[in-house]
Amino acid sequence: VTTHMKSQLSLNDNQYSQVLAINKDYLKKLDENPGATAVQRSKKKKVYDEDRDKKLKSVLNDSQYKIYIANRSANARVYKEALK
Repeated sequence: VTTHMKSQLSLNDNQYSQVLAINKDYLKKLDENPGATAVQRSKKKKVYDEDRDKKLKSVLNDSQYKIYIANRSANARVYKEALK
């Protein structure tokens, strides 16, 4: 996932390591509470998405963040594959 973002956003090495940590934390949170209902998971995912976006905004420059936001739905598919 982060490798995909590195090429998509032209991350430098420092950004890459920070984005990697953010993504690992995000994926870990998504994997928590496997017994939760779909509604509960959806609500939590929204909170996790907002938190991740806030963290990424602090790491990425303005143009990188705009590209990230513009490609968010495509990136979500990459995350789904990573969780399988």
